Amino acid sequence: MLCVAAGVADRVPAFDLTQVRPSRAHTERGEAVSVLLWLDSDPEHADKSPIVWPEFARDAISYPDRAGSVWQQRGEALLSLSASGSVDMAVCNALDARMGEADWAGALAWLDGLTAGERRLSVVR
Repeated sequence: MLCVAAGVADRVPAFDLTQVRPSRAHTERGEAVSVLLWLDSDPEHADKSPIVWPEFARDAISYPDRAGSVWQQRGEALLSLSASGSVDMAVCNALDARMGEADWAGALAWLDGLTAGERRLSVVR
């Protein structure tokens, strides 16, 4: 695949090889889904620092883009919390805080609510 894409890129200068993702890489939604699936696979994963969640999830979860539609929607909901559109520290901290207020099931219900169109309000002090 990489050789074919590189050959096309040589002939068509406007072709952006990086957009094809020729190596195994997660999309932003795939990364969000992998974090959720990784946390769902073992409750003790939540005990790790949220800063390492994406890295551990990438290593542990294969092909998150093939996960069911519920997980895809939850991944989109998680990404909706990010200003950058990626799983960043703020997103992981928001999910960690939600799990601290409720349990994992409560955090999933919260994400499901976001996909159902519940409004998100930011508290300003």
